[in-house]
Order: sequence, then C-alpha cells, then structure tokens
Amino acid sequence: MRRAVIVCVTGALVAGLAFGDIAAAQPNGGYYQAQPQQAGRPNFFQRLFGRRQQMAPQQAPAIAPQQAPAPARRSTPRRPAPVRTPAERNAPLAVNPKPVAADGKAENARHILVVGDFMAASLAKGLAAAYSDNPDVLVIDASVGSSGLVRDKAFDWPARLPGLAGDQKADAIVVMIGANDRQTITGTGGSAVLGSDRWTQVYGERVARFGQALKATGKPVVWAGLVPVRSTAMSNTYSTLNGIFHDHLDTLGVKVEDLWDGFADEDGRFVSNGPDVSGQPVQLRDSGGIAFTEAGARKLAFFLETDLDKTLGTLPPVANGQQPAPSDQPKGPQIGPMIPVGAPVGPTNALSDMPPAVPGNANDSLASSLVTAAFAKGPAVPASRADNNAWPRGSAPQPKPEAPPTGQELQQPSVPTASGQGNATPSASAPGSPPPANAPLAQASPAVPANTAAPPAAVPAAPAVPAAPAAQP
Repeated sequence: MRRAVIVCVTGALVAGLAFGDIAAAQPNGGYYQAQPQQAGRPNFFQRLFGRRQQMAPQQAPAIAPQQAPAPARRSTPRRPAPVRTPAERNAPLAVNPKPVAADGKAENARHILVVGDFMAASLAKGLAAAYSDNPDVLVIDASVGSSGLVRDKAFDWPARLPGLAGDQKADAIVVMIGANDRQTITGTGGSAVLGSDRWTQVYGERVARFGQALKATGKPVVWAGLVPVRSTAMSNTYSTLNGIFHDHLDTLGVKVEDLWDGFADEDGRFVSNGPDVSGQPVQLRDSGGIAFTEAGARKLAFFLETDLDKTLGTLPPVANGQQPAPSDQPKGPQIGPMIPVGAPVGPTNALSDMPPAVPGNANDSLASSLVTAAFAKGPAVPASRADNNAWPRGSAPQPKPEAPPTGQELQQPSVPTASGQGNATPSASAPGSPPPANAPLAQASPAVPANTAAPPAAVPAAPAVPAAPAAQP
C-alpha cells in the first residue's frame, strides 16, 4: 500500500515538471506551433537531456492560385455543299487544250491529241514522259476532267471533237473516258437508271456516236479502256463499260486497248502497288484508289506506245539524230517458222545450201546428203576459222576438197587377195606403210528411193582381215 502511494506521488510530480513549461498551442494559418520557451531555470527534461535549440517559426506554404479553365473551343459548323440546280449541272464545260512538256520539240512534230475525263489527263502526262526524248512527237492534253458520255449537255464530245482535232492539227487521237459515267442518263426519251438494260442501250448508242465522230476525222485512233479502282462497285461498272466499248467500237474499226490487267492482281482485283515499266515495284495509285501516281500514269502510256509508234511510224532517235524508216514489222526478235526435229529433208525443205536429193541415186538419203554438203567444194577457208587445217598457222587458206563420188561411182571392183578370195582390201606391205593409191574408198550400196521396194541383192562377204605379222625373235 505504501509503495503504491509513493509511485502515484512521483508520477504526478514528474508530469507537472514535464508539462509545466509547455505553452498552449496557438493556431497559425492552419498549423500549430509551440511558443518559444522563456529563459530561466531548466526544467526536468532539460536537465535530463540538455537544452534543445529553439526551432525557427515555420511559414505556411503559399498556395498557388487556381487557374481558370480554358474556355471550350467552339467548333465552326461545316458549311453545307451548295445545291446545284439541273441547269448548273448541265452548264457547258470549257476545254483548254495545252501541250505537255513542249520544250525541245520540233516545229513539225507530230501531235497526239488526248481527249476524255480526268483519267485521260493522267494518260497525257504519261505519254509526254514516254516521248520526252523524241523531239518529233508532241502530246496535247485536251481532257475535260468532269466530262463523260452521260452528261452530254455539259460537254458533247462527238460535236466538239472535229473542230478540236482540226485546231490542234492532230496526227493521232487517244481517248480515255467513262470514269464519270456511273449515273442516270436523262434525255428526251426519259431516264435510264444505271445498270438497267435501257441504260446499256442508250450508253452504247452514245459510244457508237463518239466512235463515228472519231473515224470521221480520218486520224488514227486508240481508245484506252478503264482500269479497276478501290471501290468494288465502281470496278464492276468500269468492267461493264469496257465490254460496251468493245461491242460498239470494234465494228467501227476503232482500236480498244485493254489496260485492266496492268493494274489488277491475278484475280482481276484492284491493286495499289505493282511493277512499273521497268519491272520495279512502285505505288501506281494514290491513297484514294482512283487517281494515278506519276509511275501509274507512265504505265498507262506504256500499253499504248506500240500502237502509236506503228500508226505514226515513230521510232526512238538514233545516234545521228535521224529517224530510221518506219517498219510494219513487230518489235522484238524475229524468228523463223517452227520445224519439227524429225521433219524429212527434201527438195522443198533443204537444210542450208545442201544440194537437192536426186531420186534413184545414193544422194537420196539424208546421210548421203549431209556427207555431200559437208565435203562440197566451196570458197577457201579463212585462216582465222577453226576448220582451217593449213599448217603452219597463218599460211594461205586451203579450199574445201572436192565432193566424194556418190552412187555407182563408190562401187569399186574387188581386189583379189593372195589366197584368191575377192571382196577383200589389200593388206599393207609393211607395218606403217600407206595403202596403195588404187585402194577403194569404201564399199557402199546404192540407196533405195522413198516409197520404192528394194530389189533383192546378195549380201557381200565381209572383208578379210589381214593376219598380224609374226613376232621377230
């Protein structure tokens, strides 16, 4: 009991000494800070742990002013596309023919007039690049980008073409049109919806009318077919238009050049990239999948160059600047007709300068004819040729030997041997000595002509082989 009282008194005394000097905390900007201790007698803890340094008053951190949010950006409403009336849509379009890359062209250069829609404009650029090194060919771009054969009131190509070709002094006309014709045809006979039989009929009549206007100019004409685009529906329509072009232009004699495979994969579908004219993979179409890049325009022209060169007689310039005479022969290596390996050789089908076979003679066989041609007398062999056997090298060339006798001339009388047997070749008098001069060349029987039964003949005996000389002891 006594011990508990002592403990309680001691605890109260210690608590009073510890907290007696601590002042009440005062609020200061949201933070509580101890008041500085007054100088005087140290308290219990100071005596126990020593005096502590007086803490500097802390300043409350400054609070940055909150920025006002930026005002919401007002989106400008997009202006609606102007509504065009039928009169405005059918307003006449203007054509502005202009030469493409005319620098360095001759004054009397032949003019290639390119007409059609926006695809024809790309074709004109490609043709200008193709003939950039030929000063005798000038490409004139007379395309109207939004034209076609459906909206003939906006631009009537059959009516405008004759004057346009005459003013530009066209020597050849290239057409590429139809990319804008995926729309309803309106006219005096009513409307024809795209894809209907009526639309196909009316559009075919307009293609034929344009083809007749082209033929009336009297100039060579090349019509470029349409190519696939990214849109499958548009590609299907373009493929149908190509069929209509062939149906109505082939009968008029207008050449339609198919370009589809050059811009499609093996299944006939659109491709954006492909080989250029040099075979290198490049981008042929733009990001929209309709227009052409520079390489694509050049590839368009590549498929028409052969026809244009043939009709105009244009060939690449030679070193002296002169144009060679035009030729109707197609480009590429010239090869002869294909002859089977086992074809017979006769008077009408001789090889090289081989003499014709003579019926009823030994020369009638193929083997005899080849031997005769090989040994036939001809001009002297030049010293530089491998078959010149003159020795020493560089001596005068030797003429070819005379042809060997053929037929009955090859048959020589047999020479009897020492034993009296016939049909044997004479034996040498000594080893290594040459044969006699009157020795026969060979034993040959006359050949039997074709389709003729061979007469029965006795088989000659084999020539006797001379015995080998006895060995000297």
